[in-house]
Amino acid sequence: MQSFYDYDVIIFDCDGVILDSNNLKIKAMEAALLKSNFPKNKIKKSIKFFNDNFGMSRFYHVDYFVKSIEENLLSKEHLKEKILENYSLACVSLYKTSNFTEGFVEFVDSLNAKLYVASGSEQEELRKVFKDKRIDSKFHNILGSPASKSQNVSRILSENNNKKNIVLIGDAMSDFEAATKNNIDFIFYSPYSNIKDKMIRLSKSKKFTVINSYAELLNGI
Repeated sequence: MQSFYDYDVIIFDCDGVILDSNNLKIKAMEAALLKSNFPKNKIKKSIKFFNDNFGMSRFYHVDYFVKSIEENLLSKEHLKEKILENYSLACVSLYKTSNFTEGFVEFVDSLNAKLYVASGSEQEELRKVFKDKRIDSKFHNILGSPASKSQNVSRILSENNNKKNIVLIGDAMSDFEAATKNNIDFIFYSPYSNIKDKMIRLSKSKKFTVINSYAELLNGI
């Protein structure tokens, strides 16, 4: 990886990278499934899938959950709407109480690069959260679902004339895949990741950087 401060564009995931919200969102999804009368015998498996594939959009996850149950098509569509509605309400609430990851604000304030967010969270919901937390002005754009993370990274590259001195900082498989599919650098930010061991192995296999704190980048890794 090139010197960190030579990057022209830095892309951040949100949950577990900007906000300490990974575990809160897993609990929120479990509560949304229960509130929506999702079959209780399917919840544990669904939440494991959600945890292991964290960072993918809620629409992707809820489609996967509902496919596993025996209902007619109309009932499934209604159930998906209920889950998404209950999860969205829970997310709005949890984001209000979630803290920034350690050292994040100081870190972004030190950067001169163009900054973006590419998240699996619903886009308009996320933009409101960033505005409420008064950090929206730090970013050139804040992108989320229903577009995939890889699609949003591709859009960012296009906006920047497909430059290659771009890096994505993330903590999940969806971040790793978005970076590799778009042929840009990746930094695994490990402290809050739900699949830390797997991500360390994958990152090292591609010779991507692994960090335990933003101070490591500030001090020059």
